[in-house]
Amino acid sequence: MSVLRRETVQAIADSIGVNLKDDAVAALLQDTEYRLREIIHEAQKFARHAHRSRLLSDDITAACKVRSLEPLYGFGSWVPPRRFAHTAADAAISSSGKLFYLEDAELDLSSLIAAALPAVPRAPELTVHWLAVHGVQPRILQNPTPAEAASRLGVASGYPSGGATGATGAAAGGTTTPSSLAPSTAPLVKDVLSREMQLYFEKITTSFLSPDGTLTDSAAKALASDPGLQPLVPYFLSFITARTAASLRDLPTLWRLFRMLRCLLANSNVFLQSSLHAILPTVLTGVVARRLCAKPQHEDHWALRAYAARILAYMASKAAPMYPTLQPRVAKTLLRGLLDPSRSVGTVYGALLGLAGLGDACYETLVIPNLRVL
Repeated sequence: MSVLRRETVQAIADSIGVNLKDDAVAALLQDTEYRLREIIHEAQKFARHAHRSRLLSDDITAACKVRSLEPLYGFGSWVPPRRFAHTAADAAISSSGKLFYLEDAELDLSSLIAAALPAVPRAPELTVHWLAVHGVQPRILQNPTPAEAASRLGVASGYPSGGATGATGAAAGGTTTPSSLAPSTAPLVKDVLSREMQLYFEKITTSFLSPDGTLTDSAAKALASDPGLQPLVPYFLSFITARTAASLRDLPTLWRLFRMLRCLLANSNVFLQSSLHAILPTVLTGVVARRLCAKPQHEDHWALRAYAARILAYMASKAAPMYPTLQPRVAKTLLRGLLDPSRSVGTVYGALLGLAGLGDACYETLVIPNLRVL
């Protein structure tokens, strides 16, 4: 038995000016009933999911969206119910003799005119900022501070650090000491490198320190062009720093280490600006160290100082936009080595090359006024 009447379909067709035959009305009646049952069945799923036994207009709207149908407008759950009304009509307008409609609430025009105008909404504005640069979140106003980030992590965990330990101790001993209420600091999480990355790191470092020039050239080519080296950058810089400090009398090893650093700087796929503070002392050591070899009279440590000075100038020029104070600090360090009373000839040579690499203005400002001292 159909839940819809033929007169309903005929009235809707008449309201939009469509003249339907009886067989068309019967076909539309069956299809309309099927579609209604389908939408109601889909809406009941939303009602059951919300633990309700009564359908709301929002359930019907959600069901229409699921079926890719246009939702019903003006029938939200927050809208007070509106009753149906009908008006008498002659047979020329409707075969049923009645035309149904939703009764609208009457509005007082004088009260609407006297009502205060709503506040003008603010115009939407868009701004752009860096959320993170190569995995490092810059400290700007748009990004949360470290304290805010830590507090959010504490709220997300459900209890403050040490809360579970303190609760366990209270349950076991019956009392809670002040030390048990103190927040515990989680250990730092170390980067986990895959086995392939570890083997790659060992192979590159071994090849650079190998006396075989072919292996060194192959490792240098890979280090200067490989696009997936970013996770290994801290390890390479730590390796260069440690081996440089341990090889200040081994000139061939220092050459290989500085060549490794130069290859990293030449790799356009690697971001080193955030790690310059870790490698800068090592480069300055190669420029102004008192001794870089066991026999300064017989070994060409001058070429290594010139090579390190070129690396220093390249690093200062690349990092100048991000760290404006880097070049003045480097120049101050070089000037200190240049004016040190216990300086060696190699230190003076390296400091002069380093200051010259920082630019003519730096050289004229710092070196020329101190020529008498030199």
